[in-house]
Amino acid sequence: IKSAVTTEAVSGLRAVVMSVGSTSLLFYTSPTLAMISLLSIPPVFLAARVVGGTLKKKQKIVQELHGQATNVAEEVFNGHKTVQLFAAEKLEHDRYSEAISQAHSKEIQVGRTKAAFDGIVHVAANGAVLLVLGYGGTLVLAQEMTAGDLTGFLMYSLLMAGNLSSLSGTYTEMMKSVAAAGRTFDIIDRIPKIPSSFRDHDESHQIQPIESNLTKDCHQGPISIRFDNVVFSYPTRKNAPVLGPNFTLNINAGENIALVGGSGSGKSTAGLLLARLYDIDSGRIILNDKDIMDIDPAFLRTHIGVVSQEPLLFAGSIADNIKYGRLSASDDEVIEAARAAHVLKFTDTLPHGLETQVGHRGTQLSGGQKQRVAIARIILKDPPIVILDEATSALDAKSEYHINQALQTMANGRTVISIAHRLSTIKEADRIAVLKGGEIVEIGTFEDLIGAEGYFHKLVEQQITDL
Repeated sequence: IKSAVTTEAVSGLRAVVMSVGSTSLLFYTSPTLAMISLLSIPPVFLAARVVGGTLKKKQKIVQELHGQATNVAEEVFNGHKTVQLFAAEKLEHDRYSEAISQAHSKEIQVGRTKAAFDGIVHVAANGAVLLVLGYGGTLVLAQEMTAGDLTGFLMYSLLMAGNLSSLSGTYTEMMKSVAAAGRTFDIIDRIPKIPSSFRDHDESHQIQPIESNLTKDCHQGPISIRFDNVVFSYPTRKNAPVLGPNFTLNINAGENIALVGGSGSGKSTAGLLLARLYDIDSGRIILNDKDIMDIDPAFLRTHIGVVSQEPLLFAGSIADNIKYGRLSASDDEVIEAARAAHVLKFTDTLPHGLETQVGHRGTQLSGGQKQRVAIARIILKDPPIVILDEATSALDAKSEYHINQALQTMANGRTVISIAHRLSTIKEADRIAVLKGGEIVEIGTFEDLIGAEGYFHKLVEQQITDL
């Protein structure tokens, strides 16, 4: 694309100007011979129409194949530890080689098509020159044209032929660029089902902020949450609902509720739906009596903090990653958040402290250290709704205790959803909702559910047995 709008565009413009100039001189010298010279234009134009469409189709396939090869390479780079642990280097090498080979094979087809078109252009252009030379020779013999005029005409013809060939090369390169740009614009022109800007919603659709003694610019006090007959299935598995058909849950403002259940029961999915990373198939999710479908997603997400089981850190310093929670935060606020999340416990031992670089995706930190940084980021963000998705799973018992203390302090005045199965996390919840097959089968306090000896009791017993 860059080549098309810089080098090829300039080259093509120059060739057009030179072609127009040389054609004008041809008609000035001999209109009859000029008409003969232009006989090369129709076959070139016809070939361009046929070859142009073919080139665009083939080049689009090439771009797709290169994209697949790049995806393979990215997967291997990001998962290099897994590849090494399974001694799968040869497998991944062969997989990448196959992807590159397919792209290379299609590139050869594109090259052959381009070469065939260039050949047609050269034959047509030089054939016209030969016709001019033959017919012009008869005119010289008949003394209807001087040898000097014919020589000059031939020079102009060769100039036109050269520029015509140059235009053919520019045309084929432009067709390749159009195919590449087409894939880019296909992505740009996609209309997301979930809007991400404030343009689609007026202020009446937003949760109106209220005063708070915490962070006035983003925190607005406790928010009630209600899942009302929610049904949801992932786009790739439309016939297998993850939640529903009647997933209903009321969470009081300022309540700390835990969602527990077996793998695939829909615990984490509920958090994704609340942040509107997906839209539900049916039902409603209500925040403070407002349907989240009527709330701008970007505005909504500024009021929700999520700490996941595998938090993502960006390349940069530890302080940069904490400040990602609120870019306007001061250095002192970043330090306080780091202290509350016990990040300073390990950064104090590092030469550069909070300015230590975490590397790509946080690879320079341990799993527990990354989670502490992620928790500090949420503490700094100070949202009214906090979702903890196995937030302390990578911490040792001592660190987990300290982090839970920090999270309990942060939970004051907030609505907290804890997605976990560890007893240390579950016990601190005001209520526990037990999920099975996308439905809530039990709900109550820890003591109530243990005493009922139902599904939750079995889950706890299983965890104790596993220990």
